[in-house]
Amino acid sequence: MRNFTVALLLSIFVFICKNQALALDLYVSTTGNDAWSGLVAAANADSADGPFATLERARSEIRNLSSLPSEGVTVFIRGGVYARNATFELTEADSGSALRPIIWRNFPGEEVFFRGGMSVPNFQAVTDTTVLARIDEANRPYIMQADLTKLGLSNLPDLTPAGPKIDMLFKGESMTPCRFPNDEWTKIYSVPANDIITYSPALAERIAKWQDTQDVWLLGYFYYDWSSSYQAVDHIDAAAREIHLEPPLHHYGFRKGQRFYFLNILEELDAPGEWFLDRASGMLYFWPPEPMHEGDVYLSLLSKTMLSLHNTANIVFRGINFEGTIAGAVEIKGGHDNKIAGCTFRNILENAVVIDGKRNGIVGCDLLDLGAAGIILSGGDRMTLERGDNYADNNYIHDYARIQKTYHPAVSARGVGQIVRHNLVHDAPHQAFNWSGNEHLFEYNEIHDVALETGDVGAMYSGRDWTWRGTVIRYNYLHDIVGPGALGAMGVYLDDALSGTTIFGNIFYNTSRAAFIGGGRDNIVQNNIFLDNKVAVHIDDRGHGWASDYIAPGGGWHMYEKLDAVHYAQPPYSDYYPDLATILDGDPALPAGNKIIANVQHGGKWLDFREDSWGGIVYFENNTVLFNNPNYIVAGDGRVNVSDDFIKTHSWFQPIPVDSIGLYVSQDRPFLTGVRHSFVDAVQPENFKLVNYPNPFNASTRIVYDLVKKVFVNLTAFDVIGRRIEVLVNNEQAAGQHELTWAPNALPSGVYLLRLQAGGEDVARRILLLK
Repeated sequence: MRNFTVALLLSIFVFICKNQALALDLYVSTTGNDAWSGLVAAANADSADGPFATLERARSEIRNLSSLPSEGVTVFIRGGVYARNATFELTEADSGSALRPIIWRNFPGEEVFFRGGMSVPNFQAVTDTTVLARIDEANRPYIMQADLTKLGLSNLPDLTPAGPKIDMLFKGESMTPCRFPNDEWTKIYSVPANDIITYSPALAERIAKWQDTQDVWLLGYFYYDWSSSYQAVDHIDAAAREIHLEPPLHHYGFRKGQRFYFLNILEELDAPGEWFLDRASGMLYFWPPEPMHEGDVYLSLLSKTMLSLHNTANIVFRGINFEGTIAGAVEIKGGHDNKIAGCTFRNILENAVVIDGKRNGIVGCDLLDLGAAGIILSGGDRMTLERGDNYADNNYIHDYARIQKTYHPAVSARGVGQIVRHNLVHDAPHQAFNWSGNEHLFEYNEIHDVALETGDVGAMYSGRDWTWRGTVIRYNYLHDIVGPGALGAMGVYLDDALSGTTIFGNIFYNTSRAAFIGGGRDNIVQNNIFLDNKVAVHIDDRGHGWASDYIAPGGGWHMYEKLDAVHYAQPPYSDYYPDLATILDGDPALPAGNKIIANVQHGGKWLDFREDSWGGIVYFENNTVLFNNPNYIVAGDGRVNVSDDFIKTHSWFQPIPVDSIGLYVSQDRPFLTGVRHSFVDAVQPENFKLVNYPNPFNASTRIVYDLVKKVFVNLTAFDVIGRRIEVLVNNEQAAGQHELTWAPNALPSGVYLLRLQAGGEDVARRILLLK
């Protein structure tokens, strides 16, 4: 009876703590148990209590609360790998409130990985003589195999017109499905029929050795340099050098001289890092690029979104690594004020993060090695022009669209009123940003080295709708964007009659064509710096040329139908866009109403347009072309700007806030990665200070920080590119001031970063070691 009474009192105590505390902290661990309370971070000595084992159990615990604590709930996820074989779903029932948020985050100082696949063990040397006969003799010793059927894997997905639906990682890096040629493209030699293309005689001997071409695919830019696709092969007629294609065919068709390469041929398993999957037998063949150990090979398999937030509110996910999955990592559908913060997304084969609803966003995240797009924002109402105000802020996005190469940008904004700011984007085959709809804002972003495989492409792109108006592109730095394909690459590409867009206060350096107006109306290009672009500003009259049939009533771009769909001549459109309301009073195909005002240009060609065709309908004022550079344009710290002398003598030019462009230091990005300007210390909360003295220091430094309550503390030192140097504190500490001495004897001189995480706060400080 006594034991029963104690247990009952304990249960009542736990219930009161959960339902009346100022805040509730729950814990999940790979070594946890869903039968435990989840109220402590680690199992106690007799393993009678400890953290939960699953996210689902923590979700149930929160749902069972009679009311949320006054400061909300935090679920701390202990370090480790959490294999996901299904979507973790949160719904309206799992919501927090503005004052009582629900936070799911990594345990301070520990790395959490959500993965959607499995490791592949037990690789062996290939012994099947039939298989070996198809592999070049010199390569046979390097090829290893693993039987996936022994792992319970069957019905393995085929390639599709959108690419492979399986991915193989080696030590965290995506490997290459065997291809030919290995590092370059071949070209379509001729197109004798809609479903037949031929290849060069120079390839005939090589291709004739392929024994099985039933599962061969092609990846190519088959007709245009801005449209890639995967194309299934029915069979190859080696005698005629013909590739017979299997429907569905590439929707633009095929054209002589366009680029492609072959995929999925066992005989072409001829380079380190390549792999081949025999889907019929379930055998995986791999040439490891370096010595292989158990756990090095991982297959991405999950075909469902890892994390789904459906009609939720005030939920935060922070500090999670999402990786190794086929479908997207995160989907926020509906709801409001949800946030993904300080997370990393890597090796996601489909679009990584898809966000809908209102005021939902992603901030301070890294997205890299992606098969498709990085972030898709949508929301708002195009009929009422109500804004979505979803946002992508302070994210570092690179090496994306490696599978679906075109029209899968770093960020896509759709609907009305999305915000894309302070992002750093580079290294991709096609676009950085694209948009559709109205009233979007792109500001303070840096974009470089995109359009690496394509031509006639825009780093920032939209087109084919007179009603997509009100978007502002300001204070962005676009540089080194040229494109190898036909017509090169544009900085901002307002394509095919796009209208009503403002391009203000941007810096364009080394692009094929910086600001491109493709026949549209009522666009403003103002207060920009154009330096060493092949062409600074392009305007054309395609509506009276090659595109006239597309723009005309009943044309393929459906321009008139799009007008009628939004009731363009009635409020709110007539109020927001009075020029649109009268578009049919004159000639809508004419590029009228464009304004080119107060820009500065040096190097390359200033204007590319035919003024004699429609002179007087484009307005020019106060543009300055610097044929020589009289110290008016300055470059430093990786940025370009105009000098103070220029602004003094050209009062119409407004200074561009160059130092604010790109990533910034915050709670969710305590140090900067891949940025060309110096580190800036984060703003620290008034009641949560981290200092050190002396700074700079020679041999040792005293580190001091204050805690307002008893919390778990993690204090870690990093180098400036984010590598962990040393964990200085990782335990629970009492309220008050704390001090310690750090003496990094083995480190060279340089800048280092201290990061302090405690009780939901997260600050960083730059320190300088001088020996």
